[in-house]
Amino acid sequence: MLAITDSGSIVRFPRPAKAAQMMSGTVADLPAGPGPSTLKSARDSEAIVADGKDGWWVAFEVHHWLWFYRQDFGVGFWAVNLEDQDFPTNGGVEALARLPDGRLAAFPEDGASIVLVAIDTRRIERRRIGGSGGQVSDATLLPDGRLVVLRRLFGLDGVSARIDEVRWTGTQWTAAPIATLSTRSLANFEGATAALLPDGRTRLWLVSDDDFRASGRTLLVALDLPPRGGKPV
Repeated sequence: MLAITDSGSIVRFPRPAKAAQMMSGTVADLPAGPGPSTLKSARDSEAIVADGKDGWWVAFEVHHWLWFYRQDFGVGFWAVNLEDQDFPTNGGVEALARLPDGRLAAFPEDGASIVLVAIDTRRIERRRIGGSGGQVSDATLLPDGRLVVLRRLFGLDGVSARIDEVRWTGTQWTAAPIATLSTRSLANFEGATAALLPDGRTRLWLVSDDDFRASGRTLLVALDLPPRGGKPV
């Protein structure tokens, strides 16, 4: 499994075979970014998605860019500038997903809009999302083709996570919840990816950020979604 931190690091670790399994991983810095690696504000990487061919797209906040890296994170990177989208300094793209037609779907933190990026033509289109609520922290495409976003909701019990399906109705983009994970803790889930299980269910892997707080936790959680209409476990 592969993840990124919000200080410009790549983390790799094996997929766990059972709950509460201890694992060793590796950490390395991204080879380049919008600014020097010594400044967190210049390497505030918030989302990563495979491009479907030979590399990765990474979204940076503060400096609002999408950067492309080769599969091994070596040379060959280039960028798409999103600074003209008027995102708040610390409220830029938090989530990335790759749509079946090859476009990137980018979501700013407020979760109220979707930014569609056509890589070949560099066309950038931003649309509002109806029915949204709560901050977006990541997005992924399910094996059945549904686009979902991971949202964080703050309450008296701590931070909970909700999975919303985002879809185009033909006239507008809308969001509707399909699963909720109540942690009753300060677990701040910021990453999500999906895989198809042999029995037809979809497994969502969620990862949380401890935010360098003693009360925070870094967790890897598996949430299994049945086919459409069923109850998650």
